[in-house]
Amino acid sequence: YGKTGVLFPDKPYRGLGFIYSGVINERRDIVGRNLYEGIEKSFYLNSIYQGILGNTFHKYRVGASLQLDNYDEALNDSTFQRNEVVPGAYAEYSFSGPHAWSFVAGVRGDYHNLYGLIVTPRFHLQYGFTDESAIRFSFGKGTRVPNVIAENTSLLASSRRFVVQEAIQPEESWNIGGSITHSIEVAGKPLSL
Repeated sequence: YGKTGVLFPDKPYRGLGFIYSGVINERRDIVGRNLYEGIEKSFYLNSIYQGILGNTFHKYRVGASLQLDNYDEALNDSTFQRNEVVPGAYAEYSFSGPHAWSFVAGVRGDYHNLYGLIVTPRFHLQYGFTDESAIRFSFGKGTRVPNVIAENTSLLASSRRFVVQEAIQPEESWNIGGSITHSIEVAGKPLSL
């Protein structure tokens, strides 16, 4: 895992960064009469460039990423193998001015070699009533591909037959949320409600 950044001293609001990681995870579980063995090999690379539009109230980020995953699993006499290659790109605009409003809007597009184009938007809005109080609202979309056996090994303890009846499909969720927060000091300690 690592992070590398390039800064521009004459323009401190501008930057270029890279995040990269690699993982090899091997697992062997014996649950009752069931034997599960799996190995995951994963590599991730993300590049990001940030700058401003006119002044520092208006910021943007753009970048590209690559996720490589290789899954090789076996449950008793059944094997499951999956290679995923997911290149993607994203863009984000944020506004935070001298007043109480701020927001972030972004979108990313990924091309999954098994499932095609996946688009994930997001939006965050915040209004600060005072320095101690704020209201927030957000929504966005999330997508992931489950690893059915590795994520459900507790089901193997029932000694029932584990059957995967259909091809695995990505899970998608739309997330919406909001909050109101207020910070106070109690006995000299900060408290957020």
